[in-house]
Amino acid sequence: MSPIVADIIPGLIRDGYSLNPWMTPYHESAHALIAHRCGRAVSSLTVSQHGGLTRSEGPSSPEIGLLVALAGDRGELLAPSCLPELIGFSSGQDQVDAEQCLDLIARGPLDREWILANVIDQVDKLLVDERDLLHRIAKQLLQRGRLDGYQLRRLLEAY
Repeated sequence: MSPIVADIIPGLIRDGYSLNPWMTPYHESAHALIAHRCGRAVSSLTVSQHGGLTRSEGPSSPEIGLLVALAGDRGELLAPSCLPELIGFSSGQDQVDAEQCLDLIARGPLDREWILANVIDQVDKLLVDERDLLHRIAKQLLQRGRLDGYQLRRLLEAY
């Protein structure tokens, strides 16, 4: 059993965040999948009882940054036993990254709202279209606690 499963009791809520053991693997898997689809090379995904981290490099722009930043929370909505009404948009680094990208892209509040809605729609469509792949990545991440770039590429190529 992976460290994250051993240390988390599903269904508990702490600080407004569900401790469903699937949430963090789906969150990080969604970041990785969107980063990959945007042409970025994902070097690692890691999850633990303290959170997760996805590392990638490659093409970078505010638009790509926004897509990748929003992907994590949107991916959580596809996790088994998701409780979306309790989660909302996280107050962590993803939100900071998304806000910074929006600041670079948007010309005003209306433009900002339109861009955000459009990007969420794009991310949701890709994640739903590739839900089976997202589930495979999250399952491997939950079991192992970490995937390197090679392991992720093998999962992506096998799909």
